[in-house]
Amino acid sequence: MIIASIAILPLCFAPPQNAVSELEAAADAIADQSPAESIARLEAALAEAQRQPRVLLTDPSATETLARARLALVWAQLANDDPEAATATMDTAIRSAGATPLPLGGLGPAVSELHDQRRALLEAAGRATIAVDCDGCEVLIDEARADNPSAPLLLGSHRVWLFDPSGELEPRSIEVVLDADGTIVSLDYRPTVTLAPKPKPPPPVQPVKR
Repeated sequence: MIIASIAILPLCFAPPQNAVSELEAAADAIADQSPAESIARLEAALAEAQRQPRVLLTDPSATETLARARLALVWAQLANDDPEAATATMDTAIRSAGATPLPLGGLGPAVSELHDQRRALLEAAGRATIAVDCDGCEVLIDEARADNPSAPLLLGSHRVWLFDPSGELEPRSIEVVLDADGTIVSLDYRPTVTLAPKPKPPPPVQPVKR
């Protein structure tokens, strides 16, 4: 097993402030706002929603709404003449959707063409697996429940959340970057073992003067 590049992400457990509704509203408003306004609103809505992965699981429409919001952001970034940002957002949308087709309808040929190009490249790059060393923990990857070890995932960045059903460990949120085909990335989610300090050696014996 190997350890991939990881980063600790902020995690929110406050009640959602209509996170899914705001995602839907932001995606629906792209035709009525400037690209820059749409980008700001969609980025804020996505950031807030992604901080509440467990809450999203309770809404059956959340997965599709997240995908629609990410694709709307791609559309706005292309309209704002920022293909690099659009490509990064499309990669996130494809990796997050897994095997589920993305809702590309109504966004025009440029978004569909970018999707097809990026999916082909990501599929060709390969996949890797995430495995968590824990005691029956709940694993969420990209805002969805995941097996442990996970199914093979497209290479690139993935958002991982770990929850301890016993409550002994604090929930943990990690960004894992998978960068090698066929590898298994190992994450540790166990209590930290604190070793007792070594006893200080006795002071040296002073020679007795005669």
